Amino acid sequence: MIGAIPEINATLPRALTQRLPSRFVFLRHGQTDWNQQGRVMGQRDIALNATGRAQAISASKQLAGLGLTHVFVSPLERCQATCSVISQTLDLNVETVEALAERNWGVFEGGLSSARHVAFDTPPNGETTRAFHHRITRGLGQLGPKGFPLIVAHSGVFRVMTGQDENSKVGHAEPIVILVNTHSEQLHRKALAKRLAFQ
Repeated sequence: MIGAIPEINATLPRALTQRLPSRFVFLRHGQTDWNQQGRVMGQRDIALNATGRAQAISASKQLAGLGLTHVFVSPLERCQATCSVISQTLDLNVETVEALAERNWGVFEGGLSSARHVAFDTPPNGETTRAFHHRITRGLGQLGPKGFPLIVAHSGVFRVMTGQDENSKVGHAEPIVILVNTHSEQLHRKALAKRLAFQ
């Protein structure tokens, strides 16, 4: 653990872990009004609310002094705004990675999160679990093995990286250190098999 920042093992295929740094920091975007209302955002471009902006400021203070080298960020506004606060505070270079956008939840976007789970794997007009995993894996492959980067993205991206299920909670703008090691491949296989069982 780095200070008060928790750590968790990655669950990623071996071919990918060999192209990643041994650790990086993940940060979910700050809160939006839709988060507060329990609505599915997916790839809808929803801005941070006042609480989300305050969370980003708080996160920048937590991240100061960690020795972060650069930032990779989702193209969606809620991540871009969160990243803007942090990168200005820490003076870091930022690269937007299109493939790190949240999962496309199709017709469920804009509705309540509770409705999404009735079609967990294949939302109408959205992405399947397998397609989403492949996209995120491709996006992570752009990081490269050097440095100690920060990724600002979404709860769905975090779950792909760590094998968490849809019921797991990911706090807004709460940094987590992701460890990439020799156990990542085995954990990846187990997590993906569990998720694909819904197909």
